Amino acid sequence: MDKKTFFIGTLLIAGAVILSQTYDFVVRREADALLPEGRGKTEFISRCSSCHHIDKVIYSQKQFDNWDSVILWMQKMQGMSPIPQKDRELIIKYLELNFPMKK
Repeated sequence: MDKKTFFIGTLLIAGAVILSQTYDFVVRREADALLPEGRGKTEFISRCSSCHHIDKVIYSQKQFDNWDSVILWMQKMQGMSPIPQKDRELIIKYLELNFPMKK
């Protein structure tokens, strides 16, 4: 590989990393602005906005009996990594308070 190809490849990789981090920052900032304050908000944003937009989380509330079922489904069917119990409880309480499941 010549120096020019290496340099271009390095620039492309650096650009992709910067773009990815910028996107993540913007998404988290938007989520922080849109969501109501409360315990569990930070954990919710850090765990949920990394995979999908928060609108999907908020508007999908009618598909399950409770938020714990949603988390279990995502772990089993979507390959989501387990959430530590403390964070899981904070997230569920935050969602139940601010976005109650619709029957």
